[in-house]
Amino acid sequence: MTTKNPSKDSNDRYVIDGSAVNAIRKYYANSNTKAKQEKTSPIDDKVLDIMRRQLDEKDRQIEKLTQLLDQQQQLNLSTNRQNEKLLDTSTNNTPSQDDSPSQNDDTDVLKPTESNF
Repeated sequence: MTTKNPSKDSNDRYVIDGSAVNAIRKYYANSNTKAKQEKTSPIDDKVLDIMRRQLDEKDRQIEKLTQLLDQQQQLNLSTNRQNEKLLDTSTNNTPSQDDSPSQNDDTDVLKPTESNF
């Protein structure tokens, strides 16, 4: 492998071609990877293993919560449909308010009383 001294421009700066830049990047990328691998200790491996197990557990928890949320949404949808059916049937079978007088009792929540304040 022959090495050629890089040329300089008019401002006395080195001019480096693209292949030289790529070679430099590749060299430093490989040296950084080797340095990181050498710095790995058994403690780092242990911590990494613990974190992986925790992440797996969190994934299972998220999956379970997603399943429960889906079940709750299905239940809500079913309940809403049943309520709508009940309201439709009760509306069709009961006389209108004009036909019967309205009933007021002490449990009417629409009408405030002094004890409700």
